[in-house]
Amino acid sequence: RYQTSQTNFSTQPTLYSLDRRLAIVALADTGKAIGAVSQLLRDRLLARLAGTVNNVRIGKPEEIGEGITNPRLNLFLYEIQLDPNLRNRSLDPGQPTPLWLILKYLLTAFDTGGDSDSYEAHEYLGEGMRVLQELSFLPLSSLPSDLLKALNPNPEALKITFDSTSSELISKLMQGAEDKYRCSIGFEVRPVMIATGESASYSLLVGVDYVNDTVIGAEGIKIPVLPGMEPKIDGIFPTKIVPPLPPETSILTIKGSNLA
Repeated sequence: RYQTSQTNFSTQPTLYSLDRRLAIVALADTGKAIGAVSQLLRDRLLARLAGTVNNVRIGKPEEIGEGITNPRLNLFLYEIQLDPNLRNRSLDPGQPTPLWLILKYLLTAFDTGGDSDSYEAHEYLGEGMRVLQELSFLPLSSLPSDLLKALNPNPEALKITFDSTSSELISKLMQGAEDKYRCSIGFEVRPVMIATGESASYSLLVGVDYVNDTVIGAEGIKIPVLPGMEPKIDGIFPTKIVPPLPPETSILTIKGSNLA
């Protein structure tokens, strides 16, 4: 008994398939994600504290140095950890597993005179904490294109969580030429994704230049499918097969076109 089936050929891939394949070319930009998160935090703090604190500096909290004007908030990225909950999670079956990171920051405030242990500095520190608590999740809206390329492929929202910051940790981080304790608060941003730009092991789209990271969209993909390309069976011989006695065998012949 023989059954025939009809296959519908399409000249366009599905939007889901297209989005998943074209996303590969953007993953190389995630290598800038750490710097993008630091700049995103800085920009959000400046926007929310306009008129109160006009300088948010990234780096180790110091009294003097390049880009230091007071009053200010200081963001110090002091540690990067691998997220244990996402260690073996890949974006798609067949793709290399990205690095999922936890970025740990220290927020320190300085008053107009550059002191970090005054009531004015404590007010600025509290204002910075309020902004971070209000944000909770870092929004990617209104980002410059370079920051958006680094963070947009991340399928998870960037969450801000405050850490318990002991005096021992702060003292250790403040060691240096000044060796001065500064009241600070720690927080973390997770999960930050850094993925390779390698192609997945599954088949890629025909007509897309993955080597040069060219994103051409669905309209630029040309997969010619002409009428008559589908398999066609003209005949099957014999129409009935009687199982022969060993060692003889029976031969079934199928005639048609485009069968290979």
